[in-house]
Amino acid sequence: MKNLFNTTLFTVLLTWMSTLWATSVFNPYDASEYLEAPFYSHSQEPHHFTFLKTGPIALQARLDLIQSAQESIEFEYFVFKVDKAGRLLLQALAERARDGIDVKIMFDHFGSFTEVSKYLVEELVESGVEFKAYNQNILNAYLAQFRNHRKMIVVDGEVALTGGRNVSKRYFGVSEDYNLSDRDFILRGPIVSDIRESFYEYWNSEVAEPRDLPRRRRGFLRRLRMAKAQDTMTQRKDDDRFIQELEEFVRDDLKDLPQATCRNITYVTDRPIIGRDGMQPYSRLARSVVADRILNAQDRVYIESPYIVFDREKEVIFQQVLDRGARLTLKSNSLKATNVFPVTAVFYKHLMPWFEKGLDAYIFKGEELAHHRSFPGMNDADWGIHSKAMLFDDDEVMLGSFNFDPRTTVWNTEYAIFCKDQEVASIIQESVDKRLDHSFHLTHKDDISEYGFEGTTFWQRILYSTIRHPSDWISFLL
Repeated sequence: MKNLFNTTLFTVLLTWMSTLWATSVFNPYDASEYLEAPFYSHSQEPHHFTFLKTGPIALQARLDLIQSAQESIEFEYFVFKVDKAGRLLLQALAERARDGIDVKIMFDHFGSFTEVSKYLVEELVESGVEFKAYNQNILNAYLAQFRNHRKMIVVDGEVALTGGRNVSKRYFGVSEDYNLSDRDFILRGPIVSDIRESFYEYWNSEVAEPRDLPRRRRGFLRRLRMAKAQDTMTQRKDDDRFIQELEEFVRDDLKDLPQATCRNITYVTDRPIIGRDGMQPYSRLARSVVADRILNAQDRVYIESPYIVFDREKEVIFQQVLDRGARLTLKSNSLKATNVFPVTAVFYKHLMPWFEKGLDAYIFKGEELAHHRSFPGMNDADWGIHSKAMLFDDDEVMLGSFNFDPRTTVWNTEYAIFCKDQEVASIIQESVDKRLDHSFHLTHKDDISEYGFEGTTFWQRILYSTIRHPSDWISFLL
């Protein structure tokens, strides 16, 4: 027990010291000399965006895109749950692999290994799918912090579907209990080739490795796991029924999706490196480009993220934005809407002194958006936001996997796509405005007490009171 305590304490101290080193030994937001393809690319060629307004639309779009593949599919995600949404996607990918399509799946190991068993991986491999897991160092508590947070599908090297969604029924608005409002888009244009090439940089890196397959098949538990994996890959009647319901529900919506063309687009992603080298500017490219956009905005910066955690570097950036008279607005989840209580607890605490400095903030109420239609049977579910978006002035947007917390800027590999175009910006602004209609506007620290706990239960408030101080102590990991 004493050895376990000492090991845990050492790991926490090492992780904390690494975070301090990552944000103080060098300027973490200066990586301009390392911006090179395929991790960074800029284009002024036309790029076509199709925005997927709701979760059911986003799920159907993934199934349609997989079905449309003629040559290849690259499928990369952070979290993957084998529920009714994940089942359909795995079945579709395996079917295309059996058709002769080159299918590669890469999941972050931490975000998927409890759901995607080695028996399920074996079923995929036997179908012709190639499978790798990113960073399988789960038992090393320090190296385990470095996660791949990217989420994307690339088909035939020409079309990418990407955004903030992981794979789980809650990300597609088909969970009976809790759903997440997010933002995805389909992208066509030359920069897709760089997105695909960056996938292969990850795929071929030392950090991505095949999963071990089952060695023995005897034993009752092994047979159960094999049967479960085989069941997952077998299309059942309830799968057929769900597919039919989904297609009927989104059929008309798919005909009227917002679309726009962008002729000034930038793609940036971090390098697939873990450990101390993974914290250096050479590796952490996305935070550099995001910080540059924030610091160069003239009139306003809008940041929407489910996870906003203040630290020293972000506070310096915020202060510079406000000092030059630009408007700074943050939008995140309320306690009722969040799926990560410690993050919201830290957000509430550190937000309070910033109202006097001129910062503007909104917290999502936790209700379904009025312009969304509830999927059949999901009317009573709670809602949170999971979208990551930034608006700079009136003509540039950022979309992707980039949150605004230490996990994003220090630990995770991320990606972001920037478009400088008023038409695209207006589409995102319209979406933002609809979400703000379902949010509380905070302008004073007392507003947190008045609105921050609206709709929460007694036990949720007890939990908040219990974890708010410990959460602050470990905020470098959030």
